[in-house]
Amino acid sequence: YVSHDGEINRSFELWLTLLKEGTVSPTSFGLSVHNALVGQWSMLRRDGSESTALCVRSAQLETGVVEACGMLADGAPAVLVVVADDPLSSEYPVTAQRAPFPYALAMVLVPGDDWKLSWTREEGSMEHLSEEGGRSSEVPYWGALDWIAHRLQDRRAFSIPGVRQRWHWQRQT
Repeated sequence: YVSHDGEINRSFELWLTLLKEGTVSPTSFGLSVHNALVGQWSMLRRDGSESTALCVRSAQLETGVVEACGMLADGAPAVLVVVADDPLSSEYPVTAQRAPFPYALAMVLVPGDDWKLSWTREEGSMEHLSEEGGRSSEVPYWGALDWIAHRLQDRRAFSIPGVRQRWHWQRQT
């Protein structure tokens, strides 16, 4: 499980409740931690197998795939990779990068040679086009949405920017 914001909206709600009421529900707190979703998934499925919850700045999908490849190399027959985010609500007036909408991508990875994932380091600042067409120094953290768009267009090779790096996807078959 990979996320940028995790359960950030629930965390903000907890802070507000704590400030107003002086206490919070232990259950609500337990569901506010970053690995809450993967924990609920494992309990629902009664699956005690290895799971990982990663909080990453950008390159969420790629980080999840790299982690999954490590698990596959250690002998796992298949790995479920989930990238999910519910961006910080606009009702919280803080300066924060927010995804355009809540999203999730799930994929099951198995050993094979269908795709190659690599990266190259890029020196200096990473400037990228913003939605308005201007320049932005922030790398969007929702590259999973770009990955979906490239796959829907049936592209055999494409790149997704990261922080001082670029991730390259290439279909081998």
